[in-house]
Amino acid sequence: MVTYAKETSQTNNAAMQTAEYNVKGESALGFTLLYSPVQTLAHFIPVSRQLLDDAPAIQGYIDSRMLFFMKLKEDQELLNGDGTGTNLSGLVTNSTAFDTSEVTTATDTYIDVLQQAITQCSKSYFPPDGIVLNPLDWSRIQRIKTTGTALSGEYIFSDPHSVSTPRLWGLPVVLSWSMPESQFLVGAFAMAAMVWDRNNATVEISREHADFFVRNMAAILVEERLALTVFRNDALIYGGFPFGS
Repeated sequence: MVTYAKETSQTNNAAMQTAEYNVKGESALGFTLLYSPVQTLAHFIPVSRQLLDDAPAIQGYIDSRMLFFMKLKEDQELLNGDGTGTNLSGLVTNSTAFDTSEVTTATDTYIDVLQQAITQCSKSYFPPDGIVLNPLDWSRIQRIKTTGTALSGEYIFSDPHSVSTPRLWGLPVVLSWSMPESQFLVGAFAMAAMVWDRNNATVEISREHADFFVRNMAAILVEERLALTVFRNDALIYGGFPFGS
């Protein structure tokens, strides 16, 4: 169990001191003490002893694939876990809804909407440090052109002939298929949330599962233990792109 303090209120009375003997301003932070259970994420795969003996390279391949599958599930939990049962309470679940009052659907592009979300996030006084997008939406952003025909318009994001790291408005863009299409998450991730790795991913092999010993079978088990805590909901902004952007 992870014990953490969630910030619930802030009072900033920082001020210039008018005289050396004056009492300084007193600020305040309100917290709620919360608990987040450390959950186990795991799976296993049966494999024959003969395969492991006759094709040693197959174990390394299976290990890497099993680790990859588990990381896909971890990505889904960290973003969208609903907190029920043994599910993590994910970043989207603990986020603040995007304020659409300043969005003009007819003219705003994906890039405009993300800049507005960055501004909303910055109101938490935590500096935004990343954007999470579905790869399909990032592809749409890359294809946005200046005014002109399909032949004359120029790509405004980058030169298609060059390779560039995904970034928008100075922030890194993380692409994840776990993020629903046409949705986004902008956040001050370094300060607003924390992942607690109680046990890093491990790979173990055993022949003692059920009747595997007499069947010449082995079980390859991959697992890890982790928790996620969110300290400030208003530093995580989740929303959708307007239709037609």
